[in-house]
Amino acid sequence: MTEKGRYPFNSTNESLTAMAVAAAPTVVAPENKLLEESGVRLYITTVTGANPSLLQRARLMQRAILPSLGPRDVFSHTCEASCVHSDHGLVGNMVEIPEIPDGILNLQLGVIKCAHAHGYCGPSHVAQAKFPFGIIHEVRRMKASGNPMPQWWMVRDDDTYVHVEHLMGAIEAYGVNRGFPQPLHEQLVCFSPPCGLGTCGGGGWVLSAAFAEMLVGQIGDKWMQFQVNRVRKGMPHYDLHVKKVLTWLDGWRLISLPEMHAFAPNSELCDWKPEGNEGRKCVNTSVCACDTSEMPSSWHLNLLRPGIEQMLGMLQRNGL
Repeated sequence: MTEKGRYPFNSTNESLTAMAVAAAPTVVAPENKLLEESGVRLYITTVTGANPSLLQRARLMQRAILPSLGPRDVFSHTCEASCVHSDHGLVGNMVEIPEIPDGILNLQLGVIKCAHAHGYCGPSHVAQAKFPFGIIHEVRRMKASGNPMPQWWMVRDDDTYVHVEHLMGAIEAYGVNRGFPQPLHEQLVCFSPPCGLGTCGGGGWVLSAAFAEMLVGQIGDKWMQFQVNRVRKGMPHYDLHVKKVLTWLDGWRLISLPEMHAFAPNSELCDWKPEGNEGRKCVNTSVCACDTSEMPSSWHLNLLRPGIEQMLGMLQRNGL
């Protein structure tokens, strides 16, 4: 039986999911309102949580990223109601995820059991439903607004560091150097760090406007149901399932961008030296002895606060 056949996606279930997504509110930041009306280049959807340590990390990372944003780039943050309506200190739109994000299965913390948790669902499990919810919700909200659609979308965790101008420059250069039709954001493409079975979402996932609209428009509700099902009953990590979900679509291309990293500069991968013909490019940069590019643009700083501050300081001192 195919993966499609194993999940009973029918019109009733899809309608429930569509209604749940549509009912969730977004608090649009005043600084974003005019940008959305005039046209956004990059719309960054970020996942965070109400836990004070998570919000502290989210603020720390965002402060480091903001100087690299272009004048037409915006942030949003997807989290629960207690986070959205708190004194969170984050810049950008706030997307409220409901306790039943697909309109079918409940993900209430400490009440519902998750298989992977071997007990009640915790914040790290529920967070995995926020990744698809955030982009599905915001693509549909922007579409319904009548405003110009963002040219690019980025899905990131709150511990993903990205130098936005370096990232957008790398994507533009990739398209030009490989002869892609232009403009690139009108092509069915997306970018992730070099990865194996999944998309290694710790380094972020970037989608063109055309691809994001196809993904959300054609299978957004199915994807949301599938991800909530995985959170409740299987392996929750959303990025491990992206390639499987994308098989439900045709005509797209997922590109491994060497400037995107699913690891931190202090990872053992930066000390690794390939032997013989192992197929990995190794570039000695100012922050990583075995980098995958000369101008890295994203990193997964999955560290405690002192480690994150140290890594951010090193990256910024080196202009990265």
